[in-house]
Amino acid sequence: MLSSLHAIRDARASASLGAVPEKLIVDLLCYITVPLMFVYGVKSYSSNSQLYGLSLFAFAGLIIASCMAYSFFGHWKFHRNFLLVSYTGLYFYLLISGGEEGTGIYWLYAYPLIIFAALDLYVGALIVAAILTSTFCILFIPEWLNVELVYSINTKIRFCGSLLFVSVMAYIMERARVAASLAHHKVSEALEDLARTDELTGLLNRRGVAERIESELARAERDKQEMSVVICDVDHFKKINDHYGHDIGDKVLTSLAKILQTTVRSSDSVGRWGGEEFIVLLPNTGIEKAYALIERMRKEIAAEQLQFGHRRVSTSISCGIASTKFSSSFEGLLKAADISLYEAKEQGRNCTRPQIKKAS
Repeated sequence: MLSSLHAIRDARASASLGAVPEKLIVDLLCYITVPLMFVYGVKSYSSNSQLYGLSLFAFAGLIIASCMAYSFFGHWKFHRNFLLVSYTGLYFYLLISGGEEGTGIYWLYAYPLIIFAALDLYVGALIVAAILTSTFCILFIPEWLNVELVYSINTKIRFCGSLLFVSVMAYIMERARVAASLAHHKVSEALEDLARTDELTGLLNRRGVAERIESELARAERDKQEMSVVICDVDHFKKINDHYGHDIGDKVLTSLAKILQTTVRSSDSVGRWGGEEFIVLLPNTGIEKAYALIERMRKEIAAEQLQFGHRRVSTSISCGIASTKFSSSFEGLLKAADISLYEAKEQGRNCTRPQIKKAS
């Protein structure tokens, strides 16, 4: 019964969280932008564009300062927002000043990509729309800001058209990426659910039960509450298969699974532990209360004849109960429940045996 527990736990431990895309993108922006700003800053400063070169140095310094502050204090959102505000400031500086010989606007095409990659799609769309509107106003109504631009009318028209195209494409691509990510997440969740679900009964399977037990054990220890575990075995199940056939045997297991689920409380968990064995997890339940609950369920199953077409099948279960009162470890709890189940079978089956001492 316990042979696969360590394999289950090792498989769970091997799973790791993937990198957060937004953080990865922001990190890449910092690593790429700082060297570029220094290179072009040196070039501009040495070609009689000292003010432009100094502004690039200042922008690179802001990025470095933000990275150092984030590394020291760990405030991710402040770091991200500060960088985006800085990029926005650089965007308008390059747009209005023209950069070196009017080439500054060539860098502005990257801005929509940065915004959509670093922010939520809806928020990014609002910001990009506001930036585009501001850009068109600055280019075609510069007297509002009392500035003189270096661009020709053809440059303005072509730049606005191409920037709008890049922004729309960036939005479409980011929306497709988000949709693909959500679909992948849903498929992953569905596969995870399948990996934890018994195909025949729809209950938790062995892996799902093992994970739930560990989770409930941690909670029981944290809340200083007793927890009970019950292993139930269908009596003489081989005879049912031999006499009625395996299809009826499967229906018996499915019917018993439904009875178990409807009998226990909403806070309890039921799983198929293997073959004709079921397991019931009873959080915040002492062994005496667990015994009363399982005895009521056992008597209900023994008194009811399962109807499958014209066939009536009588069944019963034997149950072994263990509690964290005696066994606080994962393996110890299951071993104790298994021992109690064996005692129930030795006593003639169709009965429940609780754990009365610590399992050796």
